[in-house]
Amino acid sequence: MLVEPELVATAAGPVEVADLGAGPAVLIVHGMPGDWSQAAPLGRELARTHRVLLISRPGYGRTPLATGPTWDTTAAAYTALLDALDIERAAIVGISGGGPSSFTFAAQQRDRCAGLVLCCAVHPDVRQVPLAMRVFNALPGVVGALTRLARSRQLRAAGEPGALVARALEEANEVERARVEADPVAREWLVDFARHNLRVSADMRPFRHDLRQIVAHQRARAALVWPDGPAVPTLVLHGSVDPVVDLASAQAYRDLVPGAELVVYEGGGHGFLLTFRSETTPVLRRFLSQPHDGITAL
Repeated sequence: MLVEPELVATAAGPVEVADLGAGPAVLIVHGMPGDWSQAAPLGRELARTHRVLLISRPGYGRTPLATGPTWDTTAAAYTALLDALDIERAAIVGISGGGPSSFTFAAQQRDRCAGLVLCCAVHPDVRQVPLAMRVFNALPGVVGALTRLARSRQLRAAGEPGALVARALEEANEVERARVEADPVAREWLVDFARHNLRVSADMRPFRHDLRQIVAHQRARAALVWPDGPAVPTLVLHGSVDPVVDLASAQAYRDLVPGAELVVYEGGGHGFLLTFRSETTPVLRRFLSQPHDGITAL
């Protein structure tokens, strides 16, 4: 399935989105860094039964930062996108750094949100920004130069699928490596993801903006809040050994949203949606098709 994005004019500003499939609508919100293409393989898979909107968050891809510079305004931009596309309700899947704005959309737009899925999602109340990321934020020039050097070396291997898989699995554990070796589709998804990372790493400014939001939230001792009123069917998915976003983030989201269910994939790291894709994709499809049913790991 060929996936091509378009720039949609909304009341909040332009939003880059790839619109594919038909059926109940679902927004897929990428991590940091990233853009609409980060979850394209998952989007193509879910588009067999759903209308999938793969978006670029404000600051990423062709969506300007002005469309939604905060989690609140980003959530409002998701609503404006639904309005522009004449979609009444949609589920939302927030991946990694896309978690806070996806949660905010579900909390503030409960009449428009059919279901909330949080995958390896950053919880800003829990997640401490690692030292390396704080240095990156404080010294963008130095770290940016090192990033470009590393990227130029990686680009020389971009035509080699084997090299791309090796790059993607550098931080994977033995469980994940074994799963990829046994699953050719997971290997294809990893190659796609590695190529995506090489492309989006050229501009790290939106990544630094994401970091600044998290740091400012923590310094202000702010807290995510689920307002009084109805809950939204919520599924939280996480790898048990995620080295990037600790399992405590998933547990905090589960405890925050009334009725939320947490599914933990033993041996899964931060990329478990790829390495465990034969298990996670059916769980996602089932939840999105019947969001009020309880979900258990397959």
